[in-house]
Amino acid sequence: MVRTLLRKPASRTALPPIAVLLVLLAGAAAYANRPVPFGDRVAVPGVSDARPVSSETLAADGLELRIGPGLEAYDSRTGAHRWSYRREGAVALGLVRSGGDAVVVWDDGLVTAVRPGDHRVRWHRAVPGLDSWLRHGGSAADTAEPSAAVGTGAPAATGRQRGLATAQERARAVLHPVDGPEPWLAVLTPSLAMAFRERDGDIRWIIRPPADCFYDPARAARTDADLVVVRPCADGDGTGTARAGRAEGFGIDGRHWWLRVGPQARPARLDGQRITLADGPVLGVRVIDAGHGAPVPGCRSPWAALAAQLPAGHCPAPAGKSAGGRSGGR
Repeated sequence: MVRTLLRKPASRTALPPIAVLLVLLAGAAAYANRPVPFGDRVAVPGVSDARPVSSETLAADGLELRIGPGLEAYDSRTGAHRWSYRREGAVALGLVRSGGDAVVVWDDGLVTAVRPGDHRVRWHRAVPGLDSWLRHGGSAADTAEPSAAVGTGAPAATGRQRGLATAQERARAVLHPVDGPEPWLAVLTPSLAMAFRERDGDIRWIIRPPADCFYDPARAARTDADLVVVRPCADGDGTGTARAGRAEGFGIDGRHWWLRVGPQARPARLDGQRITLADGPVLGVRVIDAGHGAPVPGCRSPWAALAAQLPAGHCPAPAGKSAGGRSGGR
């Protein structure tokens, strides 16, 4: 009985050695030719065949990084081409430095972090609706075929060229790196605010504005650890008339505060902790602590005497005054 259990399988159940070899070779070929995730292609070194689609450059780790149709790296001292990073079927539109990485935004809505020193792709993240906004956001005229130029003697740009230029302009406002103590990256579109931890691409938060309101990526300001974004709103009566909105303050762990602002409010960095908020002729320019949303009195403000601590560094103009010191109503 024991011999029966231990006997060798019948020859018809075992693959011949040649068949085993063929199976292994087929598996190895399939593995070698498997689709590359996200269409990644890295070539090093060599002569770049890229014709830059943007004048953007970024210095990092002894390299000059340029937007190609992908990302091109050149030795900052000699100008020699070091490496190219491309994604099949996608065009790189914007580039920022975040932490130790170069972060690229692509026309298909993907955001990619690349370590410049060894051209290692560290993470990819897809942002919902980003591709649609980059390509088609704004008015229909952004992507319409223009009529021929009249009286200039120069040919009109094609609809594709104009569409690419518009997408590049939007892409410049999309990425907002914040140093932190823990570096993080905000990605803004009108319909979405999203944040990633820089070191691993971990999603920290996703916030959508309510109906009839939107985030304005071009009206954002960063301090050392925080991001302030304006969220305008419309009346909701179908006319698109602007009404009061919000300025919202974000950290790596989410939204910390908000202030009601006028429809034209615009933040700007003042220093590592504070922003200025230009809010029309009535409210003028306010100085805000970006971490808490608290107004900071100007050095000449009547409220300065009541402040527990006067602001250090720059002396902001008092509320209701422009940066030049003249009344906002004049």
